[in-house]
Amino acid sequence: MHDSGLYKRLMPLDLTEEFKEVVRLFDDGMIPIQYCALEKHFAVYRERRCHSGDYGPMLSISIGGSNTKIMLAKMSGGVFKVIAFSASKNPMEPIGFHNFLDSMMKEVPLIREYIAGAKKVCVGVSVPMVIKNGVPFHVNKVGTINGLVARNEEDLRMLPTVEDNIKSYVAKYNPEAELMCKCQSDGIVAHLGAVATGALNSNDRSLLAVCGTGFATSDDKYYIIPTCVPYLQDSELYPLDETENGQFQYAVSGKGVYSVMRRAIGAASRNPGSAPGLHRAADYFQDARDSKLVFDLWSISVCGAELCSELKVIRDDIGEEAFRELVCIAESIGNRSVNAIASCIVATLLYVGNPENDGNFHVYFEGGIATDPFVLPKIKSAIGLLVSDSRLYQGMGKVQPKLPAMDNLTDPVEPENCNVTKNSLKHIDYSVIGACALVIAEDMLRS
Repeated sequence: MHDSGLYKRLMPLDLTEEFKEVVRLFDDGMIPIQYCALEKHFAVYRERRCHSGDYGPMLSISIGGSNTKIMLAKMSGGVFKVIAFSASKNPMEPIGFHNFLDSMMKEVPLIREYIAGAKKVCVGVSVPMVIKNGVPFHVNKVGTINGLVARNEEDLRMLPTVEDNIKSYVAKYNPEAELMCKCQSDGIVAHLGAVATGALNSNDRSLLAVCGTGFATSDDKYYIIPTCVPYLQDSELYPLDETENGQFQYAVSGKGVYSVMRRAIGAASRNPGSAPGLHRAADYFQDARDSKLVFDLWSISVCGAELCSELKVIRDDIGEEAFRELVCIAESIGNRSVNAIASCIVATLLYVGNPENDGNFHVYFEGGIATDPFVLPKIKSAIGLLVSDSRLYQGMGKVQPKLPAMDNLTDPVEPENCNVTKNSLKHIDYSVIGACALVIAEDMLRS
């Protein structure tokens, strides 16, 4: 990168300094923490109460910041059996929530038949934001699905709860059905999915970090959003009116990385030493879906990864010299994101405390950025560096956390029939499993 000043602006702190700042935010009570009251649901799986017998089928709906997944599954002998599954990108144009569900159901007749024919319809729902009085709440996430997410206090009063929303949807096709619905934020739902498919010992503790369009961490009790605080100071790279007053997540997750890239390109293009075609690259970073390109560019600088078709188009448009400069910008943004993710995870470990006795800590990962095969090893390495620095914790007056086992999603589910392909199983993540696990546990606890 020709502009060393821009590099410093994109990555103003090293890993240790970033971590200390996040810990300070926790200590000062700045981090939004929502109590989710799911300890009993986690206990169902930690105590393996559902590992004998059959449960389901249950419908899970996992709404993410950029895509939505639906799954019909049952649990048999402690194993999730997938009956039907579909995934879709969230709509580009506004559509009502019920109409959006209809559009997804067209792809999976078995789910339509379940909704229309079951005497008892059980639905677990995961959403990528906090829930207030039963209604998902966020100023701009999932902006094209109408009638689901409250944007302000008036919406909170007017919109139906998720349970009522699902109830009215099911009633259109099966008015006589009994409905059981449970909804919770995606971080804690995904964590439940990880615990439900894992094998933790009684003294073990676990944590999940989700980083895709947004970022959050969670344990059995709390949904924590460490990056949802005003923190970013650079008014050009992070304008207040476009970053919710400078929230940290706009430098970390998919909802902001693409726009940082676009603004950094603009700043670099004004440098007299920049490549002539660099400014044209800004046109390729216009929405959250383009954030993946930033990490793909970063991987080129480190391991010489092969260019995907989108990056070939950019290179051919802006030229080799400008493309090399673009890769340098992406490297700075990617390193900041990894350092921030690792810092937030280890700060959450400090917040929830070490396991008792001989228990181990397990960290699970969810989301397109956190599970990216290039990014994830770097996150794990940064976590290892932070956790192993005993002098760091002595200087902060903190108890050094245990080095966690950092587990990956392996084969947590099995196909129930030939309609579920191996390719489908690759797209089944902790969130959609967790939504199913949530409603199974809810059904057990109610009965």
